[in-house]
Amino acid sequence: MRSHAVVAGSAGVVAGLATYTLSLLIARLLLGPSIRIIPNDAAGHVLVGVCGVILLSVFDRVRGRSTRSFAATAATVVAMLYAVPVYEAAARATNGSAYPGLLRSCAGVAAMVAYGVWISLLRRAASRDSECLPAALGGLTIAIGTAFNRAMALASPLAPAALARDAALLLSAATIAAATRASRRVRLQLALGVIAITSVAWIAYITHATSTEPADKPDLVLVIIDTLRDDVFRAVVHETEEGRRFAAAVPGAAWFSHTIATAPWTLPAVGSIMTGLHPAGHGLQRYPGAEISDSVSPLVDSARTLAEELTTQGYRTEAILANVFLLPSTGLGRGFDCYDLLDGGRWKLPLVAWLQWLKVTPNSPVLLRAQDVRVQFANRLGALAGNAQPLFFWLHLMEPHEPLQPQVGLSPDPVGERLPPLERLYRDNVRHALDEVAQMIQLINEHGRWARTVFILTADHGEMFPSDDRQTSVRYGHGHALYEELIHVPLVIHPAGGLPTDRAIDALNSHVDLFDTVAELLRLPRAGHAGNSLAPWLSASAAPSGPAPLASVIAGSVASGPDQRTLRTDRFKVIEFPNGEQPDELYDLAADPGERQNLAGSRPDVLAQSLESLRGEWAARSGVATASRHAIDPATSERLKALGYVN
Repeated sequence: MRSHAVVAGSAGVVAGLATYTLSLLIARLLLGPSIRIIPNDAAGHVLVGVCGVILLSVFDRVRGRSTRSFAATAATVVAMLYAVPVYEAAARATNGSAYPGLLRSCAGVAAMVAYGVWISLLRRAASRDSECLPAALGGLTIAIGTAFNRAMALASPLAPAALARDAALLLSAATIAAATRASRRVRLQLALGVIAITSVAWIAYITHATSTEPADKPDLVLVIIDTLRDDVFRAVVHETEEGRRFAAAVPGAAWFSHTIATAPWTLPAVGSIMTGLHPAGHGLQRYPGAEISDSVSPLVDSARTLAEELTTQGYRTEAILANVFLLPSTGLGRGFDCYDLLDGGRWKLPLVAWLQWLKVTPNSPVLLRAQDVRVQFANRLGALAGNAQPLFFWLHLMEPHEPLQPQVGLSPDPVGERLPPLERLYRDNVRHALDEVAQMIQLINEHGRWARTVFILTADHGEMFPSDDRQTSVRYGHGHALYEELIHVPLVIHPAGGLPTDRAIDALNSHVDLFDTVAELLRLPRAGHAGNSLAPWLSASAAPSGPAPLASVIAGSVASGPDQRTLRTDRFKVIEFPNGEQPDELYDLAADPGERQNLAGSRPDVLAQSLESLRGEWAARSGVATASRHAIDPATSERLKALGYVN
């Protein structure tokens, strides 16, 4: 009995480690950069593997059947463990439903039942006592796990490349199962067939929708640095070696000094960049009356994304993102051929969300570093080297988003050493991010594509420091207010071929301007959105005639706290609290750029005029999107808490 217990326990340990190892290998081969090995994750898989053996033993005892061999036990437990990611994937696929909790559970259970039926049919097809059963079960679980993980990485599970890969994986599993009862010669032939089928699927994935003619349109590389406020960005560029290295990498670029985000947090701000619409028009914002850890409203169907537009124009569209909030189910994945939400890759591993729920592994995310984004970018550029299509890459970096991490290998920074520790660490993360972006530009150069690339760098929003001395309940972070440090963001645009010299542009502009700007720079039809194209400022002529300057821009859609919205002109800025939860605020930015003196009481005439303009602009330029509810799954909610989105 003791010997049997040792064998069974060893089989559970092997099954757990095999599942973890296979998952890491699958993610590395098919989904991007390597995932860090975390002892708690490995230990958690071992624990559930042993528990799986115990459950299997109880099940066999109830059925009164003989004990399985070591190999068969381990393989069966691996198959059992993969039922969990099957459930997770099915539940994630139904995240946007009207009744998310019930439907997610039902979909997950249905997927697990179907998976169990498949396992049973496979076991019945193979000889009960066959030692080849582990190969059959292993092949099936690898195929199933890979297919579901792959489906999470791509924007559409129904894309031709996705279907080709799934078909190859499942056919491979079926072939392995059939081979368990075949002769050695037939097994060899089947193995060669599996290799051929998988190779064809991989080639189809790489070359999907490529053209045979050289691209006649520029490439587009959009880099969004999360949580980057404009004043720190400019200080880093002028005062540090890393900042100067970035500036040297984009000679002949336009540097915009008055770019305003449409919202002080990621989802609505990125939604505006990707659609050319204000949050009330594209719909991607906090669901009314809900916390963002619970639900958000996704992009409305009528909001056409930049990726969708570029796809119709023959572009290959790829996203490499480090922010866990940018789930494809928000609608931001629409139009992308490959939508790789990295998040350290850890969320793609089977069982991790379950192990987190059981408190076996930590809830805090494995922070994805900017260099991981760069490595994946290098991989994708290399894979697409022979692709004649024009390319659109969206790269999203998390530094300097909290929790801030110390950065090594930076140059001396005497100015930064005089800052408070928090601000110095933030500044170091900005330096690190800009240095990585400079290396990404070098990669584009090495592939010979820089001369034909439109390069844009911006931020989704800024960040508030305690030293900003705001009279708010939250003195560090973002999403809760509309002050300049939260909505004034950098914007650098390098048109294809570059400008004769660097160009500083002081014109007031907004994130909604980028959609039509891109369309004009890429020589595409203008979309006619709420924005004002900045392309005339990017003419190669020495004295470009820019567009008529905007008189004002608007922003709003906070993530937490009282509802508020703002209108900003070159001089004045008004912040309105439409529900009356706080007094309205008015600032003279020319005399008080730090927004320290509220003039709402002393300048009632300007306040009234500004509020009237704000309400008119809000009604005319925001549009109205019908809010639908998109539930946030518990695992994502936990990651949002770890990143500071939720208290």
